[in-house]
Amino acid sequence: MINSCGITKQNYQEAVDETTKYGPFRTKLAERLKPYLDNYPNLLWFLDSGTLLGAYRDGKMLKHDDDFDLGFYLPNKDMHFMENLCKYLQEKGFSARIVTTYVTKIEVYEPEHGNYLLENRRGDPNFHNVTVDLTMFVDQGESNVTFLHDIAIEGNISMSRNSLFPLKELEYEQSIWPVPGNTSDFLEAQYGYIGENAFYNPKTYRYEKSN
Repeated sequence: MINSCGITKQNYQEAVDETTKYGPFRTKLAERLKPYLDNYPNLLWFLDSGTLLGAYRDGKMLKHDDDFDLGFYLPNKDMHFMENLCKYLQEKGFSARIVTTYVTKIEVYEPEHGNYLLENRRGDPNFHNVTVDLTMFVDQGESNVTFLHDIAIEGNISMSRNSLFPLKELEYEQSIWPVPGNTSDFLEAQYGYIGENAFYNPKTYRYEKSN
């Protein structure tokens, strides 16, 4: 296994072929979301996870990335905030739902592009080919933040609040997006090694550099 989603050297090209054809639709959906997220009260949002990694490394989508990742920050876990945000997006005409699989998040999706089964994840295994994820980040202790993620607890995945704020901007797929202020520190805390030729170590919940 070379990453946490089950992509291996054997199925890498198949994964690339299957996911890249939906990339422009994911980016377009995220672009549609931007003004609504900007106008939602007290919402501090930013690029996250694989989308952030692609923006940081080369300004475009990772070849095998299968969704568009956004995060938002709240000091404390507040499911009412997440529920209200999901309802707001539904009222604005988006298909949206709250899911708890490997992470608690809002999924905004376009069902017309079809779905697939992701059987190695807990919860509803039905995922959509065109999806934008909104994951809640909350305070962990006095100086860190973490996401609502079971593995984050087991693997102690947390990021310095100083690596998140103040937010800055990066270009991604020819558009400007908010990102954590110290992007490299934020990504390294989340992933481990963030360079090319990495493999996923399930014992440490981190990526490591291939030999």
